Amino acid sequence: MAHFAGWQKHLHLFAESVWGEFPGGTGFHLPYAEYDVRPRVATHQANLFTGLRQRRHHRVVRATLQGRLECPLFSYHAAGKSIAEHLLSWLLSAPDGLNLDSYSCKLFESGVDDKLHLGLRPTSGALSGGADSPSLRLSLQLEGREEQGGVAVPALSPTAPRPTEFLFKDVVFTVAGEPVELRSFEVRVNNRLE
Repeated sequence: MAHFAGWQKHLHLFAESVWGEFPGGTGFHLPYAEYDVRPRVATHQANLFTGLRQRRHHRVVRATLQGRLECPLFSYHAAGKSIAEHLLSWLLSAPDGLNLDSYSCKLFESGVDDKLHLGLRPTSGALSGGADSPSLRLSLQLEGREEQGGVAVPALSPTAPRPTEFLFKDVVFTVAGEPVELRSFEVRVNNRLE
């Protein structure tokens, strides 16, 4: 798949049965527009007690794995379901946010900085489309458990079929059984993970 779009980076997702443990086996390739999941550090700065010349310091209080995944919705089938169905059921796996499904992700970055992200869960997501942009897009805010480096990422097959995107013109919206014409839409889901 990398040959038709010139991608130097690709992503493979693996459904986890236990949160934060790599399941092994074969995942599925996900063509993506943006993936910026990385460890982010939260620091705390000490308060000044007297005067302005007191020495300040920052202390790391926690580090979390978080970021965004954005991609078109694809009808291409992988592991028995379409890629769109995998991603939407991941986002909607538990509306109360208690037992969301988790995925491991292998990110291939030209063989230079390959990574494994464990325990990724969607904190929120947005599905959008419009007449101005032909394809439907899904944007997920992700939080994870851990990042590991130096992993082997599955190679892309040069004969793999090009995935087909869902288009806005193919979407039909109905209200009380009657079709309604829309110019654009956006559906947001918040799973309230903290």
